[in-house]
Amino acid sequence: MLGSEVYFEDPYKAYQRGLNENINRECRRYLPKSKSFAHISDEEVEEIEKAINSKPRKSLKWKTHYAVLQEYLNVALQT
Repeated sequence: MLGSEVYFEDPYKAYQRGLNENINRECRRYLPKSKSFAHISDEEVEEIEKAINSKPRKSLKWKTHYAVLQEYLNVALQT
């Protein structure tokens, strides 16, 4: 329907899901494993989300997640 491919990777094979692992690494930059999540506010989570989603990605032809979403929404609204 959306023309997207589905890919299922094997468990415990991180090399098969590079983009996912890179984003996990970005999250850990802001939220290290040693840090308790109990005192993190919604605003802090939103700031981290914004920082991660505003980075250009090679897999998106050096566009940000926001730019790709906006392009998708523009096409969807025209149909």
